[in-house]
Amino acid sequence: MNSSPSWLVALAVAAVVATSQASAAEKADLILYNGKVLTVDKSFSIKSAIVVKDGKILAVGGDDLANTYTAPKKVDLKGRTVVPGFMDTHVHPQALSHRDIDVTKAKSIVEIQQQLRAKAKELGPNEWITGSGWDEALLTEKRNITSKDLDVATPNNPVTLTRAGGHSSVGNSLALKAAGITRTTEDPKSGLIEHYADGEPNGIIRERSDLYRKLVPRDTWAQMKPGYEKKLNHFLSLGLTSIESATGSIDDEPVGQGGIADPGANLTFRRFQEMAAEIDIPRITMYTSYPGAERLKQYAHHSGYGDIKVRLGPIGENAVDGGFTGPTAWTLADYKGQPGFRGKGRYTDAELQDMVDTAASLGWQMGLHCIGDAAIQQTINAYSKALASELAPAGIRVNCVSPGAVDTDLLRQAGHGLRAGVTAEQVGDFLAWLCLPEAAILTGANVEIMSNA
Repeated sequence: MNSSPSWLVALAVAAVVATSQASAAEKADLILYNGKVLTVDKSFSIKSAIVVKDGKILAVGGDDLANTYTAPKKVDLKGRTVVPGFMDTHVHPQALSHRDIDVTKAKSIVEIQQQLRAKAKELGPNEWITGSGWDEALLTEKRNITSKDLDVATPNNPVTLTRAGGHSSVGNSLALKAAGITRTTEDPKSGLIEHYADGEPNGIIRERSDLYRKLVPRDTWAQMKPGYEKKLNHFLSLGLTSIESATGSIDDEPVGQGGIADPGANLTFRRFQEMAAEIDIPRITMYTSYPGAERLKQYAHHSGYGDIKVRLGPIGENAVDGGFTGPTAWTLADYKGQPGFRGKGRYTDAELQDMVDTAASLGWQMGLHCIGDAAIQQTINAYSKALASELAPAGIRVNCVSPGAVDTDLLRQAGHGLRAGVTAEQVGDFLAWLCLPEAAILTGANVEIMSNA
């Protein structure tokens, strides 16, 4: 772009420029005119036209821009409004498997049972049936799904359905049998097995859905890729032009140095890059699941690597504890009505510190999941120690994804400029849980513990 002004900015910024600065008849890719262009500048000025080239704003101003610039595509907005693209800072892109039922469309357990019967007929006996997204608060029955509910609909197929949020799953009797779970099975590490009043497992496993999922035959990337592409492209129709995918890995690279040739149907940095090159999807910053110290040391890149379409974000969203939707969030006080139960942490102090120190020393940002106040405290302490050492490069950024309350005194004591950054969240979704710790204070927000140190 030989005649491009030096003040070109990304589309999300929507900088306002005077049309007189533009070169006459300069070529562009797209001109939108006769509308209301919200510039989101300091005075929140509204213009009527916008010129775009190479994915960036070339000019914003009046309708005379349509004559000042030429473009192969001109759109008469007819008074419609143009706004900067939205960014979702925490999303888990999902695609439906051929084994899945779409639980999110069901309004009751009865409707879920109907979906299960139809899927069992489609797949045949003994085939696993899966699905995700159920929320008891949104079901007519206003209660959790149990193994008995699933058994009625699918006596001949093992079934596992993951709850919205991903912190628990329910299985039927065949799934429990396949997983080897009985009334005497001890709770797994970091997880909890729920039981009926008579002591038998009720099918719900908190925080260890893998006990079921590892038994389900794997889908291939070829099978799942179209679904992921459809989901990512759908985000654009919602006005989401950028997302931070809290699901991602570097499992497939470099092969021979810790990477594997076939990581199943999992989303990876390389696969995000391939999809971005093939179809229109939002700009993506990818969380990278911590692969272990040695694996991370073998990987040549770190946070910030990539381009405007796809780049590496923080290490995460590795969970320091569970969630309130399980519930297994790790708290400093007992859960209401459950004396002695405070949820579960995932790491010892030493294990968490090793992960944080390793990531920091290699130039990675951190984006760990911590919900309960005990987990938040543990994470803040780990961040503080890493920032106090010489391990973390200057400018390293850390955050803690949490809808719990953050002790501001703890932040001040930790130092290093740690602060809580709060974004709006659905308050009611958390207040619905009667099992919350009596001492817990919910902000109804996502909280990021951040440092620009």
